[in-house]
Amino acid sequence: MMPFFAASHVNGAEQEDCMSQNKLLHCMLRVPNVNATLDFWKEQGANVYSYRKTSKAETAFVGFGEAQQDSFSLEITTKINDDFVLGNAISYFGISMLRDMKNLVMAAAGEKSAGWSVANDPNGIEIRPVASAPGDVFARICFNVNGSQKDVFAQTTSFYEQLGMELVAADDQVICLRYTNNKKNDSGVATTLVFSKSLNELLEMGNCYDHLAISTPNVQAAATALRDALDDPDDVIFMDPCPMFGTQIMGLTDPNGYKVFLVEQQ
Repeated sequence: MMPFFAASHVNGAEQEDCMSQNKLLHCMLRVPNVNATLDFWKEQGANVYSYRKTSKAETAFVGFGEAQQDSFSLEITTKINDDFVLGNAISYFGISMLRDMKNLVMAAAGEKSAGWSVANDPNGIEIRPVASAPGDVFARICFNVNGSQKDVFAQTTSFYEQLGMELVAADDQVICLRYTNNKKNDSGVATTLVFSKSLNELLEMGNCYDHLAISTPNVQAAATALRDALDDPDDVIFMDPCPMFGTQIMGLTDPNGYKVFLVEQQ
């Protein structure tokens, strides 16, 4: 069982300030065919922010903003070596129904627009339209959790609140968390993380989902705050802050086994 956070170990104001500018950056997926996955998302109206190909792999970022820094994105990269196993970690990706309103306006103006309904991407991940307030078109990521795990929602909520997210909705089967600090720049509602107990079988991670990336202004300060807040930090922090990709990065594991990277970004 993952440890609870010991809130008394750290000053609440210091913790809040340390994580107050955090932002959900991207979700990394490893897939058998990067180009097929890119084609699918382009058909949904997403933009390809970047694409890089080497002798061993391909990597691309896609999202619904004008630029990558403006919105949540998917990092899609090649699954190498092992056979591809989707697993059941990801329940679905939710795309805002408000995008359809934009499509109707485009159609009325005689412009070509993407039309869509519930579908599976080439890797078997369900993509569904969801209700949302104005904001990021990539409205939700829904993860499955092991419903039989004691206090799984309490521990999951505690983990992501320590990273600066807020619990915005909850019932017996679902919790929803997201960053609300973007209200300051009027960018609308950020992408919501949803955790669901709807799974009727054991949680199987597979090897498609790799990690979530969250930006934070100072990774070392975040690491210090988390170590002060955790009862047993070594059960959560699997990679201490280190230089990588031209910045500082640290690796965490949430109470469900999902990897999360904190990436230093101003």
